[in-house]
Amino acid sequence: MMILQCMSVITRCLSAQGFNVYCKGSPEVLQQLCQPESITEDYTQQLSIFAKRGFRIIAVGFKALNPKLNYTKVQRLSRIIHLSSLTYSSLLNRKLSTPSPLSLMHHGLQSTLM
Repeated sequence: MMILQCMSVITRCLSAQGFNVYCKGSPEVLQQLCQPESITEDYTQQLSIFAKRGFRIIAVGFKALNPKLNYTKVQRLSRIIHLSSLTYSSLLNRKLSTPSPLSLMHHGLQSTLM
């Protein structure tokens, strides 16, 4: 199920009335959850560039919930409802770097015998 490939949080600023939903997840899933008009024209091109460079890519989206919803109603919202029609925010990328286990052990002053 595609909805399991993302994580979301509902927040409320103490000085504000409404709640906001923020979601991060795989670019493919967020592309489907976001409003098409909010996704940039070069979305797939940027995604391809980052992937070819070996980056780990996470997409981010958000939306404001109905200001009439109170705390109790927000807690009972279905995940599918609060994750629909998000506004695309950005692609986050991070270079994957995995040091070898031997170098980690050596750095940690562990003896390595072979």
